[in-house]
Amino acid sequence: MKKLTLIIALVLCLILAAGCGKGSGGNSGGNQGSGSETESSIDGGSQETGVMPDKFSFSGGTGRVGISCKNIVWRNDAAFATIIFESDAYTYIRVGENKYNCEHDGDTSYAEIPLLLNENVTIYAETTKMSEAHEIEYQIFVYSAGTADAGKDPYALIKAQMDETAPLIPGVPEASPAATIETDRYTVFTYEYGIHLLEVRMMDKDINEADIGVTTRATTVEAAQEKLYQKPIVKYLLVPSGAEEMLPAGIEKEAIVINIPAANVYEGSGDVEMKDLVANGCGLIMLDTAALENDAEGFHAVASNAVYLGIPVIVNPENDMIRSLLIG
Repeated sequence: MKKLTLIIALVLCLILAAGCGKGSGGNSGGNQGSGSETESSIDGGSQETGVMPDKFSFSGGTGRVGISCKNIVWRNDAAFATIIFESDAYTYIRVGENKYNCEHDGDTSYAEIPLLLNENVTIYAETTKMSEAHEIEYQIFVYSAGTADAGKDPYALIKAQMDETAPLIPGVPEASPAATIETDRYTVFTYEYGIHLLEVRMMDKDINEADIGVTTRATTVEAAQEKLYQKPIVKYLLVPSGAEEMLPAGIEKEAIVINIPAANVYEGSGDVEMKDLVANGCGLIMLDTAALENDAEGFHAVASNAVYLGIPVIVNPENDMIRSLLIG
C-alpha cells in the first residue's frame, strides 16, 4: 500500500511539472506573425530596455508635421522603433503590407514599427486631417552608430563651421578623412559612391552653431535650405547620377544637394531671370564673386528665390578642380 501511494504521488508531480513548463513558454515568439493590422506595443519592458537612436531624419510629406524616433528595441534579432508624429490625426503606419495602429498622447500619434537601421525605409502613414483619410509617403532614416562611427557627431554636417576632417554622413562611408581640395575659402572632402562634400566660406565673421535636430522639425525643404544659405559656411553635397539613393533621407535639410555634372549651368551676376532658367532646365546657378560683397547680400537674394524652384546656387569657385567636379 505504501509503495502504491508513492507511485501515485510521483505521477502527480510529473503532471504538475509538465503543466508549469507549458505555461511559462506559451507566449514565446511575440506578435510577429501574419495579419495586415497589429496593435502598437511600446509599453513596459520594451521602453526600459530600448535605446534612443543616435540620429533620426526623414523626407516626404508637406513639411508641416514633424516626426521623431523615441526608442529602438530588438526582438529576435530584429529592430523595432517608436515613430512619433507631431499631430494627433494619424491612425496607422504601414510598412509594406502590414499596418501598425497609432496610439495618441495629447497632440501626437505614435506606433512601434519594424525597420532596418542605418538604411532608408519607406513608410506610409494615414492621416485624417484632410477632407478624407489618406496615406502619406515618407522616407525615414534611423541611425544607430556602430563601433566604427562611435564618438563621431552625426549632426556635424549642419554645424556652421569649416571642418578639419570629413564630417560623418550616416550611411555614406568617407573615402579619406583628409580634405582632397583645400583653399582659403573652399574645402572638399571625398566619400564613397563618387560623393563629395564642398564647404564654402561665404562671410568672414563669427560663426554660430546651427540648430541641432532641424531634420526632425516641422519645416519644408525650401525653408530649411533658405536657412542653410544664410550661414557663413554653406555646405554642398555633390552627388553623381545614381548615388542619390545612398544618401540618408532628409539630407537635403542639412546640406544643399547638387547633382553632378550639373546641366545647363547659368554663370553670371545676380541679375537672374528665374523663369528663363526654369524653362531651360537649369541645374545650377553659379554667381560671380561679386555676390560675396556686403556679407553675400547678392548671393542671398538669388538663393532665397532659387530654393523654391529647386535650383542650387553657388559662387564661382574659380578653381579648376572644383569647377570640374561641378560641371565636368
